[in-house]
Amino acid sequence: MAEKFDTIFNYVTALLAKELPKYLTYHNLNHTLYVIDKAEYIALKEKVPQKDVLLIKIAALYHDVGFIKTRDGHELESCRIARKQLRLLDIKQKTLRLFAIR
Repeated sequence: MAEKFDTIFNYVTALLAKELPKYLTYHNLNHTLYVIDKAEYIALKEKVPQKDVLLIKIAALYHDVGFIKTRDGHELESCRIARKQLRLLDIKQKTLRLFAIR
């Protein structure tokens, strides 16, 4: 999956830059990049295995992407968007369960 991270990163950051409403001054691309950085920092400090650090970074990338569709329930929409995109990239079903819609 590491080889697909750049594709995922480029897709999500372009989507956020293009589709997020301009009035969102907190849940924006800079916020997402900050969350990725801090999530990775904490994971490395906690000695999380590298393959899991990658999953944490992917989750951080998608965590607020649902704001492109809705404010209320954006978390659920974020999961839907993540699952759809990750399926297109042929990400394993086991990984997709991390973005389960409950």
